[in-house]
Amino acid sequence: MAIKVKRKSHNLKDNFNDENDHLKKLKTEETLDENEINDNDNDNDNKKLMKQSKKKFKKDVQKNDSINEKKKKKKDNSAEIQEESNDSDLDDESGAYDESSSEILKGIGVIDKSGKIRKSRFGVKKTTKPNWLEFKKKKKELKKTRREQRNPQYEITIKAKKIWEEVRNHNCPKDKRSSLVTELHSILKGKLGSVIHSHDMARIVQCLLKFGTSDVRIAVCEELLPHITATMLSKYGCYCIKPLFIYSNNDHRKLLIDGMIGHIVKLLNHSIASRWLEYAYSTWASQSQKLIMRQELYGNLFKLSKDETVSTLSDLFAKNPQVKPAILLTTKSIISKALEKKHIMVSSLLHSVMHDYMNHCDSVERNELLESLVESLLQLLTSRDGTIVAMNIVWHGTNKMKKTTVKMLKTHVKEVSELEHGHLLLLALFDSVDDTVLIKKALFPELLSVAEEMAVDEIGRRVLLHLTVHRDKSYFHPAEIELLQQGDQIGTSKKSANVKHKELFEGLIDPLLTLIANNPSHWLGNSSVSMLTLAVVKSASTSDSCASSDKLKDVHSKIALYIINDGKTDRVEDGGLNFVIKKLIQHDKNILSNDKELSTFSSTLVDFLTESILESWIKINRACFLLVGLIESGDTTAATQLKSKFTKNFKNLLKNETTAGAKVLHKKAKEK
Repeated sequence: MAIKVKRKSHNLKDNFNDENDHLKKLKTEETLDENEINDNDNDNDNKKLMKQSKKKFKKDVQKNDSINEKKKKKKDNSAEIQEESNDSDLDDESGAYDESSSEILKGIGVIDKSGKIRKSRFGVKKTTKPNWLEFKKKKKELKKTRREQRNPQYEITIKAKKIWEEVRNHNCPKDKRSSLVTELHSILKGKLGSVIHSHDMARIVQCLLKFGTSDVRIAVCEELLPHITATMLSKYGCYCIKPLFIYSNNDHRKLLIDGMIGHIVKLLNHSIASRWLEYAYSTWASQSQKLIMRQELYGNLFKLSKDETVSTLSDLFAKNPQVKPAILLTTKSIISKALEKKHIMVSSLLHSVMHDYMNHCDSVERNELLESLVESLLQLLTSRDGTIVAMNIVWHGTNKMKKTTVKMLKTHVKEVSELEHGHLLLLALFDSVDDTVLIKKALFPELLSVAEEMAVDEIGRRVLLHLTVHRDKSYFHPAEIELLQQGDQIGTSKKSANVKHKELFEGLIDPLLTLIANNPSHWLGNSSVSMLTLAVVKSASTSDSCASSDKLKDVHSKIALYIINDGKTDRVEDGGLNFVIKKLIQHDKNILSNDKELSTFSSTLVDFLTESILESWIKINRACFLLVGLIESGDTTAATQLKSKFTKNFKNLLKNETTAGAKVLHKKAKEK
């Protein structure tokens, strides 16, 4: 069968002849260029160009000769094909070849697979582009097929994601969203446990819990209850744990935690699940559930059998004294394994077990545990039990461990001082470290730089109060004082507690007084902060430093000016500030009993009281009692000076006032 092709205007022989003519033309051009170069004998640059052109010409000639030899062979083959085609009565218009000739033509590249003649090398025909749309379509279908093979729920997830895109849109109406959520739950019902481990489906489950009705939330929670442990271990499914607790009722929250029991050690040691175990333990677990969860860390004995009467190791050893060595050994191994993973050092569950273990192990094992915890000190301060463990590092540790603790706290003073329980470590450190110079160099500069911020914080104030009014029952809860006193009994410090407190106090009091004098509005503008200011000013009067005496007088002046406020009465009417001023006036008796030469607050305040200020103060009940306090302060000089400012006009105005304070002041003004 012959193949029909379109004849070209020239045959293969003409193609080869044209190529030879082209090469001859190149040779003549090269010779002309050579003659032109030879005419310029004195031009060195042209000579170089001539040499280069000669080399290039030789290479081209050699290359073309090799090409010509190959083409001659093809020419012979094409001639034979031409003869065969003529014998088969092929006319110029039809351009058909028989099967044998077409195979040869394909072999030498004259015609393509479809039977069309290719153009010569000087007019190469471009190959046809593949159908990319068809290619992409097939690729997409293949990808879809593979996904379906990997995930049997693929079609369901695609459908669920389309609905989810509408639900998560904030412009979606509530009625439509409610119906979409119901439809979404009906699609995924019975399959949540298997699909929740992927990223997209975990987001959809969170959406169901957030926007679903109470029935949908209960159904989702009940379906996931058998898979709660696997969900906590999942990279993406774990993010559904928090919504499960938030949007479930109390009964289901209890069931969720019960589902974790029996796997506590596994969850605690897992890098992902430990975070959510801590969340469930510290936020939602009841007291009885916490006891059961802790018992699993005492060994496999309590993994299956639970005893709600056992809250600590003491209760356990009281019932079964013979199991003490085995229980301590198992607990130690669990704690040691957990300490190898830094991400679980913030677990309050682990902290409580470590604290319980330390109370029963011997001194050697306790010191080994404390030494291994020094580098993780800051992570222990997130719970009360963990903070007590950290305080034991300071109480029982060597001087090297105490120095390491100080270095660990450096640059973290403000952060630690504002922790609910962590600030107790700073208090224990101030009481236990003999090297007060190290503390003043390492911690005090940072502490003073953030003193104003600490003063505003309810917990941060306690650190400053501990350094100024050490363990004063007026400022500290008896439970905190009792806890700190444990360090006095078991501590390894050689220096007296009073000596250490005095050394630290002397290094802190002068900068604090300077801060108060420079910014009295901050230290007196808030009732809580003003109580700290009162403690600092009162304790400063006991300092032996001359600089403190001068700065104390300056602080008295700034406080007096602040309370007077250019004759305005809004500050003197403030209950908290009025209480501070009254206490400072009453404290003058203690100052005079210790050192009569020290300046008192009463004398400073009287110096700033003018007749106009006194006339405005007698209209305010609290201000009248302040004036009475100045007269009764014990500073006779200040009292006499104040009475000398009571003019006849002032006494007449005071007589007309009806407040209780004005009546008492009127009586005092009559006295000589």
